[in-house]
Amino acid sequence: MTEADLRSAVCELADRHKLLWHWCADARRCCGPRGLPDLIIAGRRGLIIAELKTEDGETSAPQDLWLWTLGRGTHPGPGEACEPYQVHVWRPAQLRDGTIGRVLEAIA
Repeated sequence: MTEADLRSAVCELADRHKLLWHWCADARRCCGPRGLPDLIIAGRRGLIIAELKTEDGETSAPQDLWLWTLGRGTHPGPGEACEPYQVHVWRPAQLRDGTIGRVLEAIA
C-alpha cells in the first residue's frame, strides 16, 4: 500500500466520522520549516496530527523534529478522555488492524 493509498483510506474514514481533515498536496507552496506531518484531523473530542508512511517507510530528519516537538499528546486508552491532541505515525498495518478507525472514532 502506498502513502497515497493510506491517505485516501484515512481521509475516507475521517469523512465517515464527519471529522474535519487537512492535507497539503504541494508542500513546496507552504511556508515554514519542512517536515510538517501529513494530516491534521479534528473532531469534537480531539485533534490528531498524523504522519503517514508505508510499512517500511522512514521519517526524515525534519519530520522527526516536528514529531518530537509535537509529541506531547497522548494516546487514550479504552474509556479514557482524549487529550487536546494526539501525534501518530500511521502505517498500513494500523489501518488493517483497525487502530486508525478506533482513534478516529474516539475524537468524533
